[in-house]
Amino acid sequence: MRRLEARLLLEASKPPSVRSRPNVSAATVHVGRARPRCPGCTLELPRGRRGESCVWCGFVFAAVARRPRRSAAKTARKTR
Repeated sequence: MRRLEARLLLEASKPPSVRSRPNVSAATVHVGRARPRCPGCTLELPRGRRGESCVWCGFVFAAVARRPRRSAAKTARKTR
């Protein structure tokens, strides 16, 4: 029992090991823009051409106005 306690104390006092390389290379990680979502059910819409309604819940997209693009909203901000 004392040996086990001593071993646990030794392991607890060691600093955690640090890896020099990440597991996943930066080239394999795909950081793209977010997929469009349905305003009714908030599920991601499948790739391809978008129809008039959501494939998941049937929400009709014409019922809501299109939101302005984010890049246009960023340029409209005031500068100090």
